[in-house]
Amino acid sequence: MSKVSQNFAQYLRSLQILFGALVAGQVIMLTIFYFLPQAAGTTLPGDGLAIRIPIVILLLLPAAFFLGRSRIEAARNMPTLKEKMLAYRTALVLRWALLEGSGLLAAVFFFLSRNLLLLAVAGVIILVFMLFVPTRERTISDLDLSSTEQVALDDPNEIVAEIQQRGL
Repeated sequence: MSKVSQNFAQYLRSLQILFGALVAGQVIMLTIFYFLPQAAGTTLPGDGLAIRIPIVILLLLPAAFFLGRSRIEAARNMPTLKEKMLAYRTALVLRWALLEGSGLLAAVFFFLSRNLLLLAVAGVIILVFMLFVPTRERTISDLDLSSTEQVALDDPNEIVAEIQQRGL
């Protein structure tokens, strides 16, 4: 493994690329599931599962917000900017993973049941997901960065994150 050093512009760009890929993946999967015809005999078994699906989705959504927020608060208390940025990236990825998981779960079960409510739920989750676009302003407010740390974000020579990367 090697370390990749990033200034804030590189750090933010990598987060935005990851975010865009996650949004695109959800939209593509939902679109495929919408237009793909349902195969014969692929219905949900029983009513019990149909009731449990929304419950799982409703548990994942608050978990995304609660765990994301608690991880961001923990990142805020880190002593150095590098540690804050690493913890912040982890918090965002955790939040995004839980949101994406609930959206994909709704999309898969829409495909199996053809219940339009699940299609709408998946669409709303994608819209909620899109509210969490990583930006400079959001990073500053989430981490409550000091003026010195904000100046470091603007310095192209300042390394704000070191990422462990696997070699090829």
